[in-house]
Amino acid sequence: MSLVWQKQADGVDYQVRRAGRTLRLYTNGVFHSQYNPARPVTGSVWDLLLVPAFFYPPAELQRILVLGVGGGAVIQNLRRFVQPQQIVGVELN
Repeated sequence: MSLVWQKQADGVDYQVRRAGRTLRLYTNGVFHSQYNPARPVTGSVWDLLLVPAFFYPPAELQRILVLGVGGGAVIQNLRRFVQPQQIVGVELN
């Protein structure tokens, strides 16, 4: 696994690591999320955040607000499967 990006801010160590085509986000060494464009749905808890979007007719769902972006896997999957006009992500750190 290779280190792609690292930043320390306010005593927190953020890292993005690559394993093959998979990007993984770690905060203080704790794994948070991952994304692989060849395998967007992983069966993990993050996939459940995508489910509510499928209950709307495609033309109706134009803007999405995501509270807590993490590594961005949910946003990538919303772009891929739902294709809204706008996605706004809000993250504290």
